[in-house]
Amino acid sequence: MASFKIVEAPKWKNLDYDKAVTLYYTNGTNVSTPLNTASLGYISDAPGASGWEIWGSNDTEAHFDGATQLLNLTYAATDIGQTYSEQLGLPVAASGVLAPSDLPAPKSYASPSGLSQDITSWLAPSGGNASEVVNAKNLMFANVNTPGAANGTVIAAQSAVNPDYAYNWVRDSSLTMDVVYQLYNAATSSSAQAAYAQVLFAYAGARATEQNDPNLQTGLGEPKFFLNNSIFTGPWGRPQNDGPATSAITLMEFATAYVKNNGSTATVRQLIYDSDTYPTQAPVQKDLLFVANNWSSPTFDLWEEEESTHFYDRLVQRRALVMGASFAQLLNDSDTSSTLSSAASALTDTLSEFWNEGRQLILYEYGPVLNNKVSYKDIAVVLAILHGYAGDDVYSYTNDQVLVSSYRIATSFIPVFPIANVTTDNSGQVLGIPVG
Repeated sequence: MASFKIVEAPKWKNLDYDKAVTLYYTNGTNVSTPLNTASLGYISDAPGASGWEIWGSNDTEAHFDGATQLLNLTYAATDIGQTYSEQLGLPVAASGVLAPSDLPAPKSYASPSGLSQDITSWLAPSGGNASEVVNAKNLMFANVNTPGAANGTVIAAQSAVNPDYAYNWVRDSSLTMDVVYQLYNAATSSSAQAAYAQVLFAYAGARATEQNDPNLQTGLGEPKFFLNNSIFTGPWGRPQNDGPATSAITLMEFATAYVKNNGSTATVRQLIYDSDTYPTQAPVQKDLLFVANNWSSPTFDLWEEEESTHFYDRLVQRRALVMGASFAQLLNDSDTSSTLSSAASALTDTLSEFWNEGRQLILYEYGPVLNNKVSYKDIAVVLAILHGYAGDDVYSYTNDQVLVSSYRIATSFIPVFPIANVTTDNSGQVLGIPVG
């Protein structure tokens, strides 16, 4: 990778305490993409010049793709609501060793051994105690339909102060209910199936209530609701447009299994799918059409940190659209099916932009990122595969890009934590990479 220096620079007087200064440049192939930005930080006061500061960047990760020309600089003075910019057009004087044309193949961390046995032992009941599976299940259901909460809601955590997580998050609720669906699908007794189905139908009703709240701030992309299922209108990272997608996925999975178990298709229409006819009861069609119309809009990521174009959001939205097209057709709703299918195709065409050949990495976000995320590595990519793979070989679990990205994300913690360099325990058994 070549380093660079600015041969001349613009000067702005210090106008504001809180400010964000961003440099835009062309990469080593003389192309400018949303990746080619560098967030600058305070270096020192300018000697002999009151009110002036020197700002710069020592972050080599930000310039991984090389630089050929500095395009422009922006100065956002956040406290006074002003943004200033200056066109640069400055050539880069490159120095240092050029980056290799191809990254080396990842080195092997350790040879896995005994993993399945370890998990089996950990999950099994021991010493009169319940298994971890039973413990986890009980703790999960303790957060479903908590006392005083609206039926069908899930509390994020039973903590109302420091921190206050006593809310019903759309994404979190849908992922929790996906576990309930899996329990329903695996149940061997009719009574257990009926109990899980009751929870899932209540969840569908709660989601329809959310959709019809008159105080929605950003349409169906609202991140969270109070436990009475009324909208939270305070400042927050919104919209979060993955929520409608993950909710629709969970309910379509359940509806498909419900019909397979001789459940009524008419019930599915009324209580899960047909938002046009049953707007206060059936949320799925409405959520799917929202995804079809909004998948290309900027949205906050699942960590609620930054509004941009995110791999996680795109992949779960794609899965919802692909599933939805088939599900709508199954219910003889060909118009909705066609709309969803067209949106899925258009979305799929954009996914290749997340693969960065130079970094050999699926980028968690395509665009400028927060200062501490310039590596573009994020476990959200792995979660995207787990939650968003549609079973059709588009970013499958064994896809080469998925595997190398997962490896690079996991091994990126090795130089951060010294304990990560301990690869075996006292008995010689292989230890996994501590990711966190």
